[in-house]
Amino acid sequence: MHYTYSRIPIGNTEFFKDIADILSNKKGILVILGGDWNTTLDRHLDKSNYMRPSSQSTIGQPSLLMKELDLKGIWRLRHPKEHDYTYFSTVHSSESRIDVFLEQCLVR
Repeated sequence: MHYTYSRIPIGNTEFFKDIADILSNKKGILVILGGDWNTTLDRHLDKSNYMRPSSQSTIGQPSLLMKELDLKGIWRLRHPKEHDYTYFSTVHSSESRIDVFLEQCLVR
């Protein structure tokens, strides 16, 4: 088991590229990534006020990582259309689901 803590600054696309590079070399291991990603995976499902979208490049980075490593959002697999949020912004008066756990093969 390997545990790494990393704070993802908003707009930091390099983080997702680094994770993809590290994990693409690790074959045959179970991968679970989780935490506060500082972005949503689907702004229509994971944001209460998507009229103010996050940077498209920031949203796209986790999606590219998920595609490249065949990762699935555990919560979204169990709740494909549900709106539920883990963060409230008083400044924007909106809610977002930014805490995400991704896995490769535990849940199908």
